[in-house]
Amino acid sequence: MKKINSRNVWIKPKQSVFVDKKSGQKLYYPVAHSRGVVGMNLIAERMAARSCLSQGDVIAVLYNLQDEVHRALSDGYSVKIDGLGSFFVTLDATGNGVEKAEMVGSGQVKKVRVRFREERGNE
Repeated sequence: MKKINSRNVWIKPKQSVFVDKKSGQKLYYPVAHSRGVVGMNLIAERMAARSCLSQGDVIAVLYNLQDEVHRALSDGYSVKIDGLGSFFVTLDATGNGVEKAEMVGSGQVKKVRVRFREERGNE
């Protein structure tokens, strides 16, 4: 595994299941690699070390942030956190379209997803 510095992401090689038409081989491509999970306690500990807040104060703020993001998304808003990115809702439809706009309903929704788009600075 290696880190691509320009995008701040860790990658590893993954072989395609398909044979390349030109070379006749299964080629390798980069895929994102997670080195593990950083939980809320570690994040709070690190944030507390750089501020005048206690770890408990930071955890309380993070839980309140969770609640407010959920509330805003549930109320039909996107959420933008400066320097981090935006959270927004998308839907997967059942594929059963209707003839008139006023006939569209929740029965056509297969899945609701919360998506995140990073804020990109000057790269």
